[in-house]
Amino acid sequence: MNQKPEFIRFLYVHKTAALIFLLAGAGVGDEVVLKNGHRLEGIVREEGDKVVIEVDSGTVILEKLQVARVIRGVSPLQEFQTKQDAIKDPDAPTYYDLGVWAKARGLDNKAREMFKRVLLADPEHEKSRLELGYRRHEGRWMTDEEFMTALGFVRHRQEWMKRERVE
Repeated sequence: MNQKPEFIRFLYVHKTAALIFLLAGAGVGDEVVLKNGHRLEGIVREEGDKVVIEVDSGTVILEKLQVARVIRGVSPLQEFQTKQDAIKDPDAPTYYDLGVWAKARGLDNKAREMFKRVLLADPEHEKSRLELGYRRHEGRWMTDEEFMTALGFVRHRQEWMKRERVE
């Protein structure tokens, strides 16, 4: 009896479950309980023989056969979308507050999106710049890479080194 295909299927299912847990955000929302006992949360919809789960970092698609049940609730992502849709007068403080709210609920991609919108309205918004990883150096905002370059460092084999050490 050849057990190799069953072992490969076992590895595939467990790698898929690990990926699902990395993609799914924390919080209360629709919860999908898989037949193997694993759970994930997001905005869930059914499409034919598939169950589609929207999470902060993307979409997870499962076969219905893998799903034991779906428990309906309100996810942070759904709340975020409701809050974003309710914005009547978009301005920097509104987007910043929504970004902080999203970050506190593990919606890091949505938070970054909001902080970037803040900068479109107010390029000097310090808190958003800091949230996005910028630093102020010699009177201007810089990314980490720009900052290190300004200090005389270069990237060499995945490390920052003084320019003169590399040459």
